[in-house]
Parts: sequence; C-alpha cells; structure tokens
Amino acid sequence: MSLPGKRIVQQTFDDVVKENIEDLELEPAEAIADAIEQFEAQGIELNNIVTDLVITEGATSWYPVVCAMQSLQTIDIQDTQALYKLVTMLRSECDKSLAHRVLAAQRSTGFETLFNIISKLPLEAIESRRLLLEVFCSFLAGQPDLVTEEAMEAFLDSCRSDDKDICLYGVRLVRLSCIMHETNRQTFVSKGVVPLLAGVLRTHKTDEAIVREVCQTFRTLTLDDDPRVPFGKAHDHAKMIVTEAGALELLLDVALSHKSDAVLADIFATLGRLAVRNEFCQKIVDLGGLTLMLDLLTRNIKHKVIVTNIIGVFKAIAGNDNVKVAITKSDAPAIIVSAIDHHQTSEALCANSCACLATISLRNPENVKRIMECHGHTAVIQCMKLHPNSTQVQKQACMAIRNLVSRTRENNEAILGLGAEELINRAMTVPDCKDEAKAALRDLDCNVELTIRWKGERGQISQ
Repeated sequence: MSLPGKRIVQQTFDDVVKENIEDLELEPAEAIADAIEQFEAQGIELNNIVTDLVITEGATSWYPVVCAMQSLQTIDIQDTQALYKLVTMLRSECDKSLAHRVLAAQRSTGFETLFNIISKLPLEAIESRRLLLEVFCSFLAGQPDLVTEEAMEAFLDSCRSDDKDICLYGVRLVRLSCIMHETNRQTFVSKGVVPLLAGVLRTHKTDEAIVREVCQTFRTLTLDDDPRVPFGKAHDHAKMIVTEAGALELLLDVALSHKSDAVLADIFATLGRLAVRNEFCQKIVDLGGLTLMLDLLTRNIKHKVIVTNIIGVFKAIAGNDNVKVAITKSDAPAIIVSAIDHHQTSEALCANSCACLATISLRNPENVKRIMECHGHTAVIQCMKLHPNSTQVQKQACMAIRNLVSRTRENNEAILGLGAEELINRAMTVPDCKDEAKAALRDLDCNVELTIRWKGERGQISQ
C-alpha cells in the first residue's frame, strides 16, 4: 500500500496564485498554471485543492461553487426559473470533485444553507423541493460527517413521499450519509430505516431508479468501511434486513419484474451481501432463487455485470453444504466456465468465478468430479494466465486448484499438464498470495519451501 503524497491546504494554493498576480504581474490563468506547476514539481498532490478559480476584480470569492452557495442564501425560492438556473450551476460545481464540495461546506456553510431552505419550503412546492434535494445529493457525497440527527429525520420523511423523485432523493441521501460512517448507519437503523426501505421497494418495485437506489442503500448498511470504528454492525444489519424486512423474498420478487441489466445486477449484488447465515443461503434456494439465477445466467451470458454478480451470489450461498451440492448438480459449473470464456478480460468476473469454483469444490470429491468434467480447471488456469498481477484472481485461482486436488490427487496430472506449477510459482510474487500458492503447490506434490515456525522446542529464543 503506497503512502499518501504531500498535501497543502486551499489557502496555501490561493496565496501563491495571489502572489503570482500581485508580485509577478501574471494574468490570472498564467498565475494558476504557474502555481500548479510549482506544487507538482515539489511532489505535492492537488486532488484536494480547487484549482479552477475564476479571478475577477472585486469578486467576493474566486470559487464559483462558493458564489453559487452564497447566492442560494438570498434567492427568492418562489422564483422557480432563477432557482433552477442557480441550482443547476451549483450541482455542476459540486459534481466536479470532493474538493469543490468540501469548499462549499467550509466557506459558505453549505449544509446548513441547503437544509434550512428545504425545511422552509411549503408542501406544495414540489418542483423546488426536487431541485434542492437533487443538489443536496451532489453536495453531500463524501461528506457524511455533516449530517445531523434533524437532517436524518428529514431524509427519512423524503423517503415516505408519494412523489417518486423526492422519494428517490431521500433514499439516496440516506445512502450517502451512511458511506464510511458507522455512527450514521446505526442511527438510521435505530430510526427504522430498514422496514422503511423495504416499504419503498414494495411500493415502487417497477421503478428502476428507486429499486437500484434501495438495493445500493441496503448494501451500504452492511458495510464495515469506517476506519474510526474498531467493530461495526454489518452482520447485524444484514440479518435485520433479511429477518425484519423480508428482503430475500422481496428482492427475488422484484427481480421478476425487471429485464434491465443494471437493475438485475444491483439486485443480485445485494442478495450476495445478505447471504451471511447458513439458513439465509438455504432460504434463497428454497424461494426459487437458484433456478431464477440459472435461468438469468443462461439468457444473459453476454452481460458481464449481471453474470459477475450472480456468480458472486453462488459463491456466497455455497457456504451452505446442501446449497453447494445443489449448485453443482445444476448446470452452474458449466455456465461458470462458459462465462469465463465470454468475459476472460474481466478481472472481477474471473475472480468471482474462481472463488465460486473454490467454494463448491471444498471438501467434496463429487463436486470436484463435476467441475473437472466441465473443464473448470482449464478455465481457472486461463484466468491465471490473463490476470497475472491481480491479487484476487491469483489468490482465488490458487485456492480453487488446491481444492480440486486436495482430496482427489488423481487430478494432479491433468492440472499440471496445463502449466499450473509455473503459474502458481509466479503467483507467489503477487501481494497476499504466497500462502494460497504454497498450499496449491503442496497438494499438487510440487517442490515448495514450507516455513516451519518455532514451536518452543529445543531451548529458548535468544534474547
């Protein structure tokens, strides 16, 4: 993992630009370009700096995003045309980068400005509310620390709206508030966001945008991505989404209503994240999920994202031994091999496919036999050849090879004949793959140097 580069604050950049204009008498565009060149020559990263300044004489700010936010504080919200023009400009600025959004929050109290205006809108001002909620989504991305408990209640109220757009933006604001923020996640869950989202999905199950947003929000609630918190509640939230919201039945039902690649990909990505318990894996099969996914795989084999996510679900639910057998007895192994043939260049699909084959072959010689008959071992080797530097592909491929031979050594010759030994030795140089590669070489009866850790025998460790 590389260390972050040197950084500066916005004021430092602005001071250098100002110095270039006043002392060196450069034009604004030249002053900005010279400042960028100076800092980059010193190895300073500028991805946290707004460099597209607009410098005019007498301006209150050099930043269009700050000017737009300040103008929003004084605008007549009844003037829909002016509001639309200003909000469009503000959204465009906020969408440029996180640096722009942070600047709007710091230099013009952007969060309070947007929240207060929305709070004061009359109920009948639907169009204005839509515009402001949309720009609020753009502004909030990457800034969950700004969210207050009062704002959370307002976001949940938006989710309950009968207006589809307002409901969509409400769900999106909940999701953005929860990314990399465990406290916000737990607060929203305590306020009943899980059954609320399930209700939104039932009500709007034919609306593609809302279905995708709810699925993404469910997945966000199951993340453990906040570095400030030692232990999150990702597993508890996943369990709650399944048991209290009936998400497995709901998602499979919604999947029947859609043919869009993007929607189906989101639905199955969510199913994979919710299969966190043995009984949940079995329930997906009992509800007809395996049959549905096999049918969709067959019909959509050329659609990379759908195939990748469905294979990811197979990998997740194959943790249940009964489901593992059901998957292998179906056409899944052959379809997975076919998917690899169609999408060999996709790192994500190859990683998911190798992981799935590794899981269903674990401690099950009958499953191994079926995979070998489908030439699954050939597909795994091909993945290793095409993605030599991918940690996930190499690690999962080594695990798959190891499981294919650990209890069925008669497969060694077929796999070694494809050049597996050389590929696995090469995989040992890929980060985080050494242990899996050594295990594969050991079970293939190849030469491998195994390190025996000190066991406390024959004397003491020298001080």
